[in-house]
Formats: sequence, structure tokens, C-alpha cells
Amino acid sequence: MEAVPCSEPAIAVQLVGWTWDASRTVQVLIDGQPVGVLRDPRARSLSVGAGVHQVAARASFLRSRTLVLTLAPGERISLECGFHRWLPALLPIAFLAAIGAGLLLSKLGLNLEAMAIQGLAVGVKAVDLMMTFAMPGARLYLRRSRTAPDAGALPERMEAASPAGRFERDRRRFQFSLRGLLILVACCAPLFLMGRELWDRRPGNETARAIRLLQSGGPSARLSAANDLKYLLTGNSLTPKQVDAIIPDLLVAQRDQNPGVREAAALSLFMIAVQATQRSAPVPQVQAVAAGLAEGLRDTAHDVRYHTALALVNIYVLTSVSGGPPPLLPVDTERFVDLLGQAIEDPSPKVRSWAFHVLRAIAPRLEGAAPARLLKALDATDAAIRREAVETVVEFPLGIDSALPALLRILECDPDPGVRAVCSMMLVGVRPSPASIPILMEALRSPERPVRFRAADLLSRIGPQASEAVPAVLPLLKETFEPMTSYERQHPEWADPAVAATWALGAIAPGTGMADTAWASLAEILRQPGHPWRRPNAEWALDRFNPASTRESGDVQVGAPSQ
Repeated sequence: MEAVPCSEPAIAVQLVGWTWDASRTVQVLIDGQPVGVLRDPRARSLSVGAGVHQVAARASFLRSRTLVLTLAPGERISLECGFHRWLPALLPIAFLAAIGAGLLLSKLGLNLEAMAIQGLAVGVKAVDLMMTFAMPGARLYLRRSRTAPDAGALPERMEAASPAGRFERDRRRFQFSLRGLLILVACCAPLFLMGRELWDRRPGNETARAIRLLQSGGPSARLSAANDLKYLLTGNSLTPKQVDAIIPDLLVAQRDQNPGVREAAALSLFMIAVQATQRSAPVPQVQAVAAGLAEGLRDTAHDVRYHTALALVNIYVLTSVSGGPPPLLPVDTERFVDLLGQAIEDPSPKVRSWAFHVLRAIAPRLEGAAPARLLKALDATDAAIRREAVETVVEFPLGIDSALPALLRILECDPDPGVRAVCSMMLVGVRPSPASIPILMEALRSPERPVRFRAADLLSRIGPQASEAVPAVLPLLKETFEPMTSYERQHPEWADPAVAATWALGAIAPGTGMADTAWASLAEILRQPGHPWRRPNAEWALDRFNPASTRESGDVQVGAPSQ
């Protein structure tokens, strides 16, 4: 080849350093027009006219900065082109390190910190893409060479791009452009999620964010959402409308596989009940809430059962104490009562006690008898359970006759004196039906004085339909009574079977075939010395036979305390 004349200016370009991809070619542009390609590290030279020229390099979707060169006649300028060595390694390493740190923090439960680290990773990738597509010279550089190339090694012209090579470069450019587009689309999703996260964390949006995560998030996200709702309710930060909106999601969360989510949901429902009670307002969606809480009584986690039972106490027990209208029972009342019956067998004493309290509060509104599990609890080995069972059974207005044998047995032979005393006291408000007359007549022959006293008292509540029991009641009038405790000495009328017999005769004997016999036995009490507490009750009973009868004291009518 002939040498380039020395009077003609020329630009020499050499590809130096790490080329990143052996198959990649660098295209040289002078004054915006492609003039050739560089395929290897050998320098290439191009003759140009004297004057000002703009020189740039391009490799696929990468572009260098544009150099403005002024060439004098015969001047030769050397340029070098290459890829930055640190960016291809540094940015992916930073991106992977941020992702790894975010996963580690998530495992440790630091969700907010993990989210910040992952947001940083997305930011690093976004910067990488911006440098790749929008910043000339970020990846590919073109600059003046520090050393001049060997003039003898310079060819006469740069290699011109052939039609086949141009097609290959166009195909490669399309592939890189498509890859860049896919990367950009892939980064848009985390950017969108991060933007939505920042929006959700604005004041006032916490509830909507927590509900969304509770519905569709992973286990850790659902736990975080349930705890967020718990804290919002604890801080009384929700409006009644927002509270009403989150209840269905909390009821669903009570069936979550994560026990932490179930516990947070139960505690949130408890806070809803507490706040309603404090405001003397009805619990929102009380039927659905009570039904959902009752299902939580079967949970395997103790804390879930604990907060569930406590929430039901606030709904049905404390509301009645505060004097407000009684809350509605769940639609499936039978299922509700059955779940409470299971809860009285819970291993936790607190859960058992609260289940008894709820049953006691709702029993007067139920249309059925006491559940079988409650009757079974009357025979429990634990005295505290027997006591709670006695206090609860007597609150059921229907079917009390079926429980009377067990109650009288407890009154007669329970080993715990406190349970016997509670049983006697709770039977004061019981009104058995005529079907229980044979049971009560049998109890009149009990060797235990409290049983005979309470049996006669219960007969007095049945009325004339129990007239067949008169012969069994009459022997009680002749019993002697010696007080055994300080209470009996202060109030003998509440322990003397003869007093209970006067109540029974005054209620069941008038107008029957045994009226004369009963009247004579009651009149005999007025003539007997001693036992002064018997006289007013006998006078009351006689007055039931003949209101115009004359009494020795003749003055004030004394009614039976149990009436």
C-alpha cells in the first residue's frame, strides 16, 4: 500500500483494554457518519480534511462521548477507545449484595430494613440502566491516546463496514435493544411496588395497606399486617367505619396457618369489643364477631384461645354489667353454645372460667337445656370446675329438672364445703317443674339437713301441683334444730328444715285433701315453746289457708324469704 501523504491530516483510533465481549465490534463515527469498525486491538487510521471534526464511537447500544477535534494540514491525532473496567463488575456485585442483605434481614424479621435494602438494589439497577442507555461515555470511552501508534503499522484506511457485517451489527443491536427493554420492564415492577409501598406508608393509609397485605401477602407480610391493625386499634386510631371494614378480614385471619397472625387477629377483635364496651356502644357486627371468636376457642395456640375467650367476656358479660342492651347471639346459637361447652374443658383455668362466665350470661336467653358438657362438669374432679358448673347450670331456665339430681347430690356429699355452700345458695333461684316432684320427695328423706331444707324450699316453688308431697313434708315440722355454724346461729330461718316445710305447706297444701292435716300441724308450731324463728313463718303459712285466721301475736304477716 502507498503511505498516506504527510500533508494530509489523519485520525488514528485504537481499541485498547478489556473488550468485554470478543464478538463485539466498535463502530467509529466522524461527523455523525459511520466510517468503519474496529475488530481487534490494532490501530486504524483515517484520512480526513483539515478543519473541525466530531468523532464518536458506538458499540451496540453503548455510545461514547463525542470528541470535537481541530486538525491542521498534515496533523495526525491518535485516539484510543475501550470499555470501563470497573462498572461491569461493580454494579452487578452491588446489586447482588443488596439483594442478599435484604433476604437476610427478612429472615431476621427486620422487614422494614429489608425493604429499604431491596429498594437500594432496585435503585442501583436503575442507575445502571440509566448509565447504559442515557449517558454517553458511561460504559464506552473515547479519548486522546497517551502514546502515538507506530506509524508503520497504520494501514492506509480503516476497515469499512461490509453489507454482511452491517446486517450482523443490526441484528446484534436489535438483540441488545430487546434485552435492555426487557430489563427496563423487569425493573418497572419493583419500582412500582416500592412507590406503592411509600404511598401506603403515608399517614392515613396504614389501614388500607394492612388490609391488602392481610389478604394477599406472604406469612411474614400477613403477620406484620395483623400486628399493624392491632397497634392501630390499641392506639384507638381507627374510625368506626374503618373498624367495621376490617372485621371480615380479621375473622378470616383467625383461620390463618400462622399462629402469630391468629393471635394478633384475636387480640384485635378483643380491642374492638373493649372499645365498644368503654363507649357503651354496641359491638359492630356482633353476631359475626361472636361466631368467629367462638371458633377460635378450639385453636391449638393458648394465646389465641385466651384472647378469644376474653373478647367474648367483654361482649356478653361486661356489656350486661354496664346496663346496655344485651348483644345479639350468633345466628347458629346451637353451635355457639357447643363451642363454649368445649371451652369449659380447656386445660387453661382462665379460658375455662371465662367460658363459664359467657355461658352464665347468655343462659337466660337460650331456649334449650344446659349442654351435656356442662352437666358433665358437675362431676369434675376439680372443685373450682364443679363450683363454676353449679353457678352456670342454674341459669338455664329450661331443663333444670334434668340437672336437679346432680345438684342435690353435690349438696349432699360433695367433699368441698365451699361447693356445697354455693350449690345451696344457687338453688334459691331455681323453679323446677312438677316433673321433679319425685326427685324432691326422695331428697326430703336425705340424712343431710341442707338437702332436706332445700328440697322443701323447691317444692314450695312448684305450688299446688305438688300437693302429693304434703305427707313427705309434714315430718320436717317436728325436727329439732341445733345451729352448727355462726351463720346458722345468726340466721336459723335459712337452715331449719321446719321453716322450709312451712313455706312448702303454705304453697302446696291449701285447697287440697291434705289441707286440714297441714293446717293442724302448722297450728301446733304456734303452741310449741322454743324455736321462735318458726312462728312468723308458720303464721304466714296459716294465712295462706285462711286469711282471716287469728294469730296470738295477731299483727304483722311475715312472708317466706324465698318467695
